[in-house]
Amino acid sequence: MTLSILIIWKLLKQNILLFINSSFGVSPAITVNVPSFSTYPFTALAVRGEYHKNKFYYRSAITEGSGGNQTINIHGDSYSFEEGEGIMALNEVEIRNVKNDIWKSSVKLGMWNHTGNIFYDLTSSDSLGEHPIVKGNNGLYLIADKVLFFENQDSAQFLSGFFTADYVPGKQNFYNYSIGGGLAYTGLFRKRPEDVLAIGAFCPFVNNTLVKEQSFAKNEIAAEINYNIKVNAFINLQPSFQYIHQPGAQRDTFNPVAFLLRCTVRNGLFN
Repeated sequence: MTLSILIIWKLLKQNILLFINSSFGVSPAITVNVPSFSTYPFTALAVRGEYHKNKFYYRSAITEGSGGNQTINIHGDSYSFEEGEGIMALNEVEIRNVKNDIWKSSVKLGMWNHTGNIFYDLTSSDSLGEHPIVKGNNGLYLIADKVLFFENQDSAQFLSGFFTADYVPGKQNFYNYSIGGGLAYTGLFRKRPEDVLAIGAFCPFVNNTLVKEQSFAKNEIAAEINYNIKVNAFINLQPSFQYIHQPGAQRDTFNPVAFLLRCTVRNGLFN
């Protein structure tokens, strides 16, 4: 089992997963701050469990501290433990509101803790320009989803919104916190009841010391609007327009614009 799967557990209402830009699915407050973070295609061995009763859900996972890279894990299937990489533990609680089998809202609060010696103090360096090692890292996250209104009482057409935030303190982190949010309308057009229009933005904020002393910008902003078209029971097409402001929190840099078209094909066995 991989950490990429474990992370997706916390995104179980579809709003965040509607977006192609990976910042919505797995926050750069984790992927940038944790070296060799386990995600596709370099994954780490992990175990996870879940308990739920009524509206309450609790999830926990433990994974090795590094998924490797293209040098030491070229095929993405190496699960050897290296000295100092530590382990990463994730815990999450969720309150989910479902009435008459209709999902209405969800609030998730989670935390992660990494025990490895793979982090460095980014705010200071010695005479050789090397950063001191910092042991361990940790962070908190919040994800809230809510249906804002239905077109009618038993309608499958509805407007929903989401909000997400991360807090990752410490001088070993490039990003110290992030916020994001957006809206999604399912069935905006009556003749296309299963299509989904989604718009959202995500903004991670840089460690303030790096902003002051190393001339980084305060933040990066990723914005996306897309439209998921259900062609039939097996095929979806999703045109997406994306804009990145200050990529990598670099000042006076080119702000890229991208247009993508994603096609999803299912075999019908796991729908």
